[in-house]
Amino acid sequence: LNGNTATVFIEDGSSASVDLTSLVNDADADPNNELQDLSINATNDSILISNGQGISLSSINTD
Repeated sequence: LNGNTATVFIEDGSSASVDLTSLVNDADADPNNELQDLSINATNDSILISNGQGISLSSINTD
């Protein structure tokens, strides 16, 4: 990443530049509210984010 341009390296050895300028202003100007801490609860059946909200994984069949 260099400024607003990301360079993506492709398997064949070539690369491409991606202009990210349109993504710079997300209208709230606070980079810290974009971050979340993810965790898995003690019974390993839910993924939780920073504020305690989460999603249950118990209905997923792991067989």
